[in-house]
Amino acid sequence: MAECVVVGGDGFCAERSFGESAAVDGGADYGGEVHGLFVFAERVASLVTTFKRVANIVRQANANTGDVNPALFEDNAENALHSAILDAKNAYQSAFDAKDYESALTCLEALRAPADAFFEAVLVNCDDPNVRQNRLNLLATAEDLFANYCDVRKL
Repeated sequence: MAECVVVGGDGFCAERSFGESAAVDGGADYGGEVHGLFVFAERVASLVTTFKRVANIVRQANANTGDVNPALFEDNAENALHSAILDAKNAYQSAFDAKDYESALTCLEALRAPADAFFEAVLVNCDDPNVRQNRLNLLATAEDLFANYCDVRKL
């Protein structure tokens, strides 16, 4: 079974081969590093479902997005997602710029529960056009952060 994960344009691709140890360079065993790579890939994969949903909604809306206006939030889940994005954004960017992809991934993982709760609690395409646009803006902000790490549209 092959798995590919694209990370920030630098990317890596690995093949999972059960029951075999990874040996390269004259027999040096890199099994621990390969295992770490797969754990890392599984962490990214666990986020893909949520962020693919985010990306699809933003893409299907085909609307220009702008700033998020917290005054238009109608549900606590909107505020929780917005707060999580704001909390993660600076830490994520610092980690990503330092090529500390594991810490950057941890920042993104903190967005999963609030994003899932958002989808459980609110209807993005509600009747009020201002609230709908604000919700799309919120999702676009989350998508931009995740897309910098992994373009889920290619998975």
